[in-house]
Amino acid sequence: MLGRFQESIEEIELALASGYEEWALIESDDELDPLRSDPEYGPRLRELIDRYKNADDNADAEDETTED
Repeated sequence: MLGRFQESIEEIELALASGYEEWALIESDDELDPLRSDPEYGPRLRELIDRYKNADDNADAEDETTED
């Protein structure tokens, strides 16, 4: 990443918006450690993950209620 944290956040957000859902990989990939541990960008990454995870969980819950 070499200090290009803003670009990294934007790329991750694009991937999540496009349907990428490998949460465990995003949360544990060693290559993202510098981003996760950065005081400015770490919380931004966490917020992105939480936002898209929650959206995914809500979509799953809606699917379950419409199937009944």
